[in-house]
Amino acid sequence: MDSVPRPLLIEDPRAFMDIVWNNDDEVRAYSFRTFDDLVTCEMLRHGMFSNGSTLLNVRRVYDELFLEAPVDRRREIYEHVKMIVSATGGRVAAAFTPFMNLDDDPGIVATATIDYISFGPLIEGDPMSRPKDVLEMVIKGVPRNRAAVIGGLISVGDPRVCALVAPLRGSLNIDEAEIVTQAFTGMASKSQVSFYLDWLEELVDDQDDDTLALFGHVAAGLHRLAARRIVPFITDGLRPFPVPGQDDETGWSDMRAIDPDEFADSISGRLYDLERRESFPKVMPHAIRAFGLTPRTPPEEIASIQ
Repeated sequence: MDSVPRPLLIEDPRAFMDIVWNNDDEVRAYSFRTFDDLVTCEMLRHGMFSNGSTLLNVRRVYDELFLEAPVDRRREIYEHVKMIVSATGGRVAAAFTPFMNLDDDPGIVATATIDYISFGPLIEGDPMSRPKDVLEMVIKGVPRNRAAVIGGLISVGDPRVCALVAPLRGSLNIDEAEIVTQAFTGMASKSQVSFYLDWLEELVDDQDDDTLALFGHVAAGLHRLAARRIVPFITDGLRPFPVPGQDDETGWSDMRAIDPDEFADSISGRLYDLERRESFPKVMPHAIRAFGLTPRTPPEEIASIQ
């Protein structure tokens, strides 16, 4: 029985890249033995050239071939692309944009968004140039899953990015709010928490059914930041763009770690005010408890959660 061929990008990276540079579509198509090689090649070419021709080709590959693959396979191939983009120092970061704009899986879209703004070189020296570029795509209606893109932007944990995204909060429907608030890297930041608190304060006094549902999703997102952290601290400060190499610790000098108890105390007033203003049954007590504080709502007035 013949064994499954390994991707050329792993077996012989130099030979793989020689094919990537070939501008003949037919030659490239017949040069590869695996789905991984074919898709990775076209995504990289879009990152390298980013012109009308590559856009048409990558859209065809994505719609006719790539979206037919299970999500796990799509994520696996995404990691191939990320490996090569990382090795180039981010010069071909546009290779992430097909995943960001053409996929429908929230995880793939949010991850591609984070990686695009993290690896992409600055435009005219503006550290917010890549987030602004992404937001322009969102405003123009380019991404198929704009909520996952917005969730990815917030998940970066930078106050400047959160401020850019804030004006879009009011345009999100219930389903989109759920997707946005489920985007989480496991790292909780002060700017993310503040973003959700601001959002909750915008919603808390409105009692119509849609707003109550929105409030529930946003409160769940806040709870997630506190309950599902994978590190024992909250981050604060300005995130470097693009992200420095692994050996460059000085690039993160504007970031600091906050003790969770200290942080909870700093936001307790806002949490308890939201708890007081929220209608019954209340969901804020769950978020308050996740931050290590004691809710003031009687147990019988707290909403049950799954």
